[in-house]
Amino acid sequence: MEIVELTIYVIAIFLALAWAFGIRTYTKRGTGTTMATINTTMLFFISLIMLPILELSALHFLWIYPVSVVIGMLSLSPPFSILSYPGRIFASIVCIGL
Repeated sequence: MEIVELTIYVIAIFLALAWAFGIRTYTKRGTGTTMATINTTMLFFISLIMLPILELSALHFLWIYPVSVVIGMLSLSPPFSILSYPGRIFASIVCIGL
């Protein structure tokens, strides 16, 4: 069971880093990204930080990531649009050095 959890955790890290790299790539090209993509990536990173702190199983990523995508897409309208403020800060951090 530990091998499965470790595998899921590694996949979750890879997905979060891939989305962050995508934000950097599109910003570097000058095409930009949508706020929904930025908020979804921010929620991915928050879940990567919070699961070990709360001592939860990595199997929770199987429902947290799909919910993060849905909440990220809903972040374009209230009440989820409140995510845009920390999302802008997150995007600035991701794009440091560009």
